[in-house]
Amino acid sequence: MMHLERSWSRAEVVDSSGNPCVLVTERLSLGAGIGHTMFGGSYVRPAGVEREGAVTAVKDFVMLAKLVGLLAVTLATIVGTVRR
Repeated sequence: MMHLERSWSRAEVVDSSGNPCVLVTERLSLGAGIGHTMFGGSYVRPAGVEREGAVTAVKDFVMLAKLVGLLAVTLATIVGTVRR
């Protein structure tokens, strides 16, 4: 069984200049398991910063690389379990 969850959150923070802003984050969780064996991982990334109504998107290429790696490990585990 595979489980993928995506959620968003907003947090009001103060930047280094003392100006208030809103940090928007995205959380991706992936879980996989067979029978009673379950494992997974999650990744939280900044999605954007909102200041005075203007939103600046944050591009995160590390997230893509980590998700591809997690998917590869998940598939390798499933294939290894099925071969037994």
